[in-house]
Amino acid sequence: VHVEARRAYAQALRDAGQVQQAVGQFRRLVEQRPDDAEAHFALAQMAIDAQAWEEARSAFEQVRWRGHRFLSRRPHTLRRSAGGIRKMAAALS
Repeated sequence: VHVEARRAYAQALRDAGQVQQAVGQFRRLVEQRPDDAEAHFALAQMAIDAQAWEEARSAFEQVRWRGHRFLSRRPHTLRRSAGGIRKMAAALS
């Protein structure tokens, strides 16, 4: 499956409230494109929605290592995710 088609499908699943299915598609996207920080970030956000804290932490670590350009272009993305990150931190502590 083409990467952008999978990304669009995963986002459509997310928008439809099918969190588990969306997480699965984002996992496959990360497998297809392991260096894609945006895919890791989307997986992290979906994992937070699914309360899969360890997976979210791991995906954020990948963003941290791979995503300096992605994050520098999208500072608003991190601000928007701050609430989920706080929930994850509380659950992991």
